[in-house]
Amino acid sequence: MAYGTKDMECGSSRRITHLVPGRSRKKDVDNCILSVAAEQCSFWIEAGDPVPFTCKAIEYRLK
Repeated sequence: MAYGTKDMECGSSRRITHLVPGRSRKKDVDNCILSVAAEQCSFWIEAGDPVPFTCKAIEYRLK
């Protein structure tokens, strides 16, 4: 949802290419959402991979 909101705000169309099902801590997910929201539109549009490190660092517990 954070990606879609950022795309609407910046007029871009990024796609989520990988999804890892599993459990993660709510705090980590909330930090990821806040980091995506804080990205500047110019960076979001121009960067090859604008995903913040806080999102990439989320630990998933597979069950």
